[in-house]
Amino acid sequence: MNQRFNVTGRHVGTAALWAALICISLPPAQAETVHLKWVEAGASARMPPVQPHRIELSEAKPSGVRRVPADVSAPLYGQLTIGPIENITTVTVMLDAPAGKPARLFMDANGNGDLTDDPLPKWETKPYRAGDGSTYLQSSGNLSVPVRYGRVQLMFGLTLQRYDPTDPARAGFKGAILYSPDYAREGDLKLGAKSYHALLLDAIVGGDFRGLTNGGATGIFLLIDVNGNGVFDPRGEIYDVGQPFNIAGTTYEIRGLTDSAEAFDVVKSTKSVPEILPPPDLRVGKVVPSFVRKSTNGNVIRFPADYRGKLVLLYFWATWCGVCAREVPTVVHAYETFHPQGLEMVGVSLDHENAATQLADYTRAHGMPWPEIYDGKWMQSDIAQLYFVLHTPTPILVDGDTGKVVAIGPDLRGDRLAPTLTEA
Repeated sequence: MNQRFNVTGRHVGTAALWAALICISLPPAQAETVHLKWVEAGASARMPPVQPHRIELSEAKPSGVRRVPADVSAPLYGQLTIGPIENITTVTVMLDAPAGKPARLFMDANGNGDLTDDPLPKWETKPYRAGDGSTYLQSSGNLSVPVRYGRVQLMFGLTLQRYDPTDPARAGFKGAILYSPDYAREGDLKLGAKSYHALLLDAIVGGDFRGLTNGGATGIFLLIDVNGNGVFDPRGEIYDVGQPFNIAGTTYEIRGLTDSAEAFDVVKSTKSVPEILPPPDLRVGKVVPSFVRKSTNGNVIRFPADYRGKLVLLYFWATWCGVCAREVPTVVHAYETFHPQGLEMVGVSLDHENAATQLADYTRAHGMPWPEIYDGKWMQSDIAQLYFVLHTPTPILVDGDTGKVVAIGPDLRGDRLAPTLTEA
């Protein structure tokens, strides 16, 4: 007769009980617990651009404000909310904005209704010249907001900006101060056998690292420097914390993320998502990605292997690009000058589909004898994707012997092209 145990009101046989015990004893999915340090301010310098949020300004004084500085003449009030949903912090700010004069900013950081007993936020106003030649005043600064998580209080740094309310080109921002996160959690995490630098970004500036919980995007992002180039690239290194992500062929998920994100787990996922590779590291001295493609004249180009003993200028451009058209005479002159000394060029045309004839006519008319690669995919060109090219023209000077970048970008544009090639 089998022994029976009562578990939560149900009778379970011995076999079932042993099965349950075996399941309990199995180790959970391997997890890497991550502890990122709190960065109160300065983190925005290492983030990608974040859509700013608005503090709407009004002449109406909030009911909780009981005291303002005596010398205020044109007050505008606004409020921002930040912090965990269970304990939201509301901060009142006041902008003294007399017409034609620099504005002053005050805040009630301690929430006691007194705008005279808190440290003044950093706030400065500078003139700027608009496209029509008019001069306006633009203010910017920083403030730090205390946010409580149970017994722990963290200071949240925010960057602030206010455009001149009389600037017609920025009329949509007339009644607001814009603010963005300057805070983050930052440090290192380990995935498999490799460590990566990481940053946890609150892009919705909500102060709750659990983010939005409506089943879609959370607005909280884990940034991981996958390629180790010291920056967080916009492709392949930014992951929504609510979605699985793939690094080096393994899919991971984030678990246990709390409101303050003091610690969380990165676990191997049972799901599988494709890996999105980050851009190549194209800093000077780094090796460029290699490729094999046919040029428009039918010859196979093995880049950079075909250019040993040479310097080769890889040039991403398009016939529709106005900036490229202005650069063409300079590039042609540089080629004619330096080709006898060992300079080669490979053009990568980012023209639209069915533009092969147009491309051939253009290069012939402008004296561009070097080979061109064209696949008709515009900015989605295979090589443009390989090199993560976002704009035209993008020139890259490469040492054919080593495949390393010699120069890139502005150093190969306009009046700086010839001196760069001379030095190289």
